[in-house]
Amino acid sequence: MDMKKLIILIIIPFLILFSLADTVFAEEYVNFYLTDEDNQLNRLVTIEMKAESFKKLSAASFEFTYDNNMLEYREIKVTDDSSQIKVNDTDGKIKLIFLNTFGKDISDKESIFTITFKSIKEGTSYIDFTVNDCVDEDVQSLHIGNCKSATINISKKHNTSTGNKPQSRADKNNTSNNSERGKSTRSSQSQNDIISTADEWGSLNPIDDKNIRFLFIGAGAGITLVCVAVLAFYIGRKSLEKSHEKKNNGDNN
Repeated sequence: MDMKKLIILIIIPFLILFSLADTVFAEEYVNFYLTDEDNQLNRLVTIEMKAESFKKLSAASFEFTYDNNMLEYREIKVTDDSSQIKVNDTDGKIKLIFLNTFGKDISDKESIFTITFKSIKEGTSYIDFTVNDCVDEDVQSLHIGNCKSATINISKKHNTSTGNKPQSRADKNNTSNNSERGKSTRSSQSQNDIISTADEWGSLNPIDDKNIRFLFIGAGAGITLVCVAVLAFYIGRKSLEKSHEKKNNGDNN
């Protein structure tokens, strides 16, 4: 193997490594989930907005829609003193801006604020939302991942066995596979009722597991180091051969 071919083989892993690192770390996603609630008629109903990302959340803009024939908006509260919100409620729509100067840690699906309604009619109601303008602590844009609406079941008599039900496996799959970026989808909807999965940021799914990210980077770095070691061995061997050749020529002379 000549030197040119060996250098090409060394350069290729470097290019692959840099490309992989750029692909894995270039885009950071943030997911948003509204919790579900079962409650009685004429009671206060409080749901949480939970966010999840490896980056801290510094700002986001929300617009919530709800059936004001079934629910009566009361208040929104942040879950910690470092966060602030600006709210505008008009006829079944709530516009909200979330702000946190230093960035809120949401790596473990943290609650960022709560919304309280009063139930005024029996039945099932949904709190849908859109979100945009998400920014991390470095004032860098965050891409929007999955968004889940809240399902609120209102009955005359409270069913104690179903309050605050966690999402089923089917519901989780439904949410993650059908959420349009920036628009929430409802649990247990039929396929025909779910909005388009068009993604304004692109259709590729992010690598959300940080361990997998570092596994890819580590594998690429390992391959590169092996190639560098091979190159160093090859160059050393060539130098040694030239040195012996010079010495043999000198002895012959």
